[in-house]
Amino acid sequence: MNDRRHLLVLVVLVLVVCAPMVRFGLPDWGNDSTFQALMTKDFATQWWGGEIYPRWLSGLNGGYGAASFFFYPSFSRFAVVWLEPVVGSWDASGFYLAGVSALLAMVFAAWAAYYWCRSFAEPEAALFGAVIYTIQPYHLAVDLYTRGALSEMWANVWPPLILLSVFRLARGSSLAFVGLSVSYGCLILNHLPTTVCFSIVPVVAAIYFAPAGRRIPAVLRAGMAMTLGIALAATYLAPAMLDQQKANLDWYRADPFFHYARWWLFQWQPLYDSRTRLMLLIVATLSFVLPCFWLAWRSERVADRRRQLLFQGGLLLYSLIMATKLSRPLWEALPTLRELQFPTRFLEVFMVAVAGIAALGWPYLRQRRARSLALVSAVSILVWVAATVWAASMAFGEWRPFQAEERARRLRIRRSGCEHLPRTAPQQFCEDSAIERIQREYPPRVPMLETLQGRRLERPVVESWKPREIVLRLNAVEAGLLTVNHFYYADWTARVENSDKELRISATKPYGFIHVHVPAGTYRLYLTLRQAGPERVGNRISLASVAGLVLLSALLWRNRTGKCAGP
Repeated sequence: MNDRRHLLVLVVLVLVVCAPMVRFGLPDWGNDSTFQALMTKDFATQWWGGEIYPRWLSGLNGGYGAASFFFYPSFSRFAVVWLEPVVGSWDASGFYLAGVSALLAMVFAAWAAYYWCRSFAEPEAALFGAVIYTIQPYHLAVDLYTRGALSEMWANVWPPLILLSVFRLARGSSLAFVGLSVSYGCLILNHLPTTVCFSIVPVVAAIYFAPAGRRIPAVLRAGMAMTLGIALAATYLAPAMLDQQKANLDWYRADPFFHYARWWLFQWQPLYDSRTRLMLLIVATLSFVLPCFWLAWRSERVADRRRQLLFQGGLLLYSLIMATKLSRPLWEALPTLRELQFPTRFLEVFMVAVAGIAALGWPYLRQRRARSLALVSAVSILVWVAATVWAASMAFGEWRPFQAEERARRLRIRRSGCEHLPRTAPQQFCEDSAIERIQREYPPRVPMLETLQGRRLERPVVESWKPREIVLRLNAVEAGLLTVNHFYYADWTARVENSDKELRISATKPYGFIHVHVPAGTYRLYLTLRQAGPERVGNRISLASVAGLVLLSALLWRNRTGKCAGP
């Protein structure tokens, strides 16, 4: 009964700290909020239009399209597609839909932290740890209200469940294998950078928590479970890793703004800089967690809890080292780390460690002799609250009417992330003003037909326009060139009805629109964005992995119940 009450308390806490989102949805002035909301809206709309896994979002970039979900994880969108028929008529931009997704992520992250802390602490202490996990400034003030980082919000759900599964797996639980596979696969499906930051932790935890003499089997089981998690996520992971040459991800990597050396934690910046504010928030978090660690280490006598505390302290130290210049040799030596771009992404691991230490320190914070340290921790939490209130006050357009015109322009242009543009699209589509200018000259989705000599022919009729299939009726008196003002992507194909022969298709210059050499005649032309090899293979691997996991779960559960029924 205590657990149910505590879970309800956490739901109420999330509704309180996210009260503006209950009314307005995802903060529309977060760094990534507009992209997140528009992608969520288009994803849900296309899903209800019949696509099982929308990847090409044809409504972004003012209607020119974007390859967003070939490279961006989609779990946070699947979580709320069911809500689109309810709110779709008045939530044209997707902010409320994305806001509900963020609220669900907050609730599930709080519950996950509670069950994880419950594995090594009393119910009240576990509740305290889950509360701390929920209200930490990097989680609430930074990820939610400042950045609108929807995928990272969902990524916070899985690390506590991964640690819980590893702990039980190391102690001999067979079903924990399934839990680790699913939670690790879900982490990949939510946020790949957080996965990279966290992936060493389950392996270390398996070694650390396994009894002596069983560490190698524990590591092998953990490695196999994580491998199965990778296979579960292959439907996203295969195209995201293998099709990068089809998009403009190189722009993203080459931009000096995203160079990792610019984002070290604890390097001095101008006082008004966001990096300085983040540093101060982490200092405030350390001023909370270090007294908790000291009190628990000095007072705890239960060997398992001291061991757990030492692990959490190591996790805290690992995350801080990787987020600061102390880890610079690793960043320079490992290309995979440089792909993260922000060393501060390791603060996702930091948050988990803070919550665990808070749960272990809770019984000792309440002691009379710890009043001075408890006061320091309480003041730190008040600083967190103040930072969150300030961040929330700056996050919503309803409270910033002086910027209403800029907000309207963002929503009208519907620009995607630059890295999601097809490789043949020019970099000027990263600028809002350029998109508006090009839209006026080349209205999106309009087909034009010309002869090979450049003479304009009768305009084709659009019979059907779906995200991955466009049907046009052409009346070409002679062979010509068809241009459709929609981005060309490497897997678009063109064919005439009742023919399997593919026509020559390419990208126009300089804007990268669809360009097809068409024959003379009156016919229907089918433009199809086919599934390329990585997408097909990823889908098959994921389906096979899900089937295998279901079968494995049934066998493990049967063995478990069989043992329970024995003498």
